[in-house]
Amino acid sequence: KQIIGIVKFENIIYYTKTEILNNCIHTVAALNKADFKNIKFLKPTIQIIKKDNLPFYFDEKLNTEFLASKSNHGNFEKIVYLNNS
Repeated sequence: KQIIGIVKFENIIYYTKTEILNNCIHTVAALNKADFKNIKFLKPTIQIIKKDNLPFYFDEKLNTEFLASKSNHGNFEKIVYLNNS
């Protein structure tokens, strides 16, 4: 099940998309609704590198780095990035 929502923080509106599964709830947020189609999910085994204390995913096929987000809560882990290319 998916739920679309809105969060307003410091006068900035973020659009959210929440996926509810049997064993977890996962939410992603974006400044624009159109960005949801560009949010990509990675396998938890993918290596994330840190640069200036920020997480990045390196796509070898595209030879490009993407800013990533990693959620880890007990047995649950998700890694996402925004691919606008």
